[in-house]
Amino acid sequence: MDSYLEDILFLYNRDTHWDETFTYSYIIKTTNDLIRFNIPSTPFKLSLSAKTTENSNTFSNFDIYKSQFKNQQLQGHISYIIYNVNESIEVLKQKNRHNNHNINIINQDKDINPIIKINQSFKKSLHINDYIKNFSDYYKDLLIGNQNNEVQNSYDYLRTKSYKNSKFLYGKMLFTGDNTGRSITSGMYIKQLSLNTRLMMKFQSDSTTQSLNSTSSLQFQNANKFMELTYNTTETLIGFKMLKKIWNNPLEKSCFKLGFEVWHGFKNFTPHSSISFQYDTVSSQQGKPLNFSMDINPLLGHLIVTFGMWENLHHYDSIHRKRSGMFSHFFLNVYSLKSKLNIGYQYKQLKVAVNFTDRYLRFKHGLQLSDKFTLSFGAVMQLDSDLLNNINPLDNMLNYGLELKYIG
Repeated sequence: MDSYLEDILFLYNRDTHWDETFTYSYIIKTTNDLIRFNIPSTPFKLSLSAKTTENSNTFSNFDIYKSQFKNQQLQGHISYIIYNVNESIEVLKQKNRHNNHNINIINQDKDINPIIKINQSFKKSLHINDYIKNFSDYYKDLLIGNQNNEVQNSYDYLRTKSYKNSKFLYGKMLFTGDNTGRSITSGMYIKQLSLNTRLMMKFQSDSTTQSLNSTSSLQFQNANKFMELTYNTTETLIGFKMLKKIWNNPLEKSCFKLGFEVWHGFKNFTPHSSISFQYDTVSSQQGKPLNFSMDINPLLGHLIVTFGMWENLHHYDSIHRKRSGMFSHFFLNVYSLKSKLNIGYQYKQLKVAVNFTDRYLRFKHGLQLSDKFTLSFGAVMQLDSDLLNNINPLDNMLNYGLELKYIG
């Protein structure tokens, strides 16, 4: 996923109150950002990104760089992002917990007013006309009861936000620059079905193979549970993911999550399952791991353990990636006893990752030239015994590049 797309997607999730950190995929995303981060893939890359209009959430991005498929050719991509957030107020009616005896007691006391529960997250002021429009019908039921002559206190009325019909749309066309004129189109579509439910679709097509691959996911999220049902057309794959908060301490801002995923590809008859758990807290709490996660795949015999420390784990500048931390990533295959150890470190816009198994060193650093211009450079280097003896350190460079980015 492009970094620019991640930034805009973060804004959409923030505006719709969708917590990305409380998803199953975020367990591995945290270490990927620090260990398997992307670097400029060509010696020079130019990226231009801007908000198309000032008063709407419309963005465009254009990248151009040396072709990876043919020398002396250029390739690039054009992407377009737009999202619209529809914020409305819903008044929900549900059964209260009073039994009939308690209801009769309440009815005998005329001084007790009906209780209206208000969502604590609702802090935005309402225009008086909007308030009357959304609440008048329910207010009548509250005073005189409904058509079934049910007791007025047998229901609680909850006023809450809703982001139904909010949409996020992303489209990208990649021009490879080869002789065949090959182009690759990819995109993403998100539609909010309710406050806690949304539909996400990802697709990609290739002009050479003339095929369209897509992945559709129905996601549900509330304060303590995340669920996702996924279907992929490539392998006729169906999967289910679930993540639940087993223990949460709001005072210490600590949380323990337990989750699992199961899926099966019907074309190649490949099953998959895994169990994951994660514990994290903020850096102010001493004597506790700041981020610890484990992923177990019993079918393949994989055991993945990560341990890390973030500065201000839950409060960081996601747009400029200015956070500091260190992560270790350990992979073990129980059947073959093959293991891998990776360590990643980040300080503001500097990232360094070391793979001790393959002896690869990855680093990336960004320089803020001005409010709108950023220069990033990175490389992948082979660490071997001849590194210090080589006169030219570029001989050990497997890949390196520069990227000049403009964000208007």
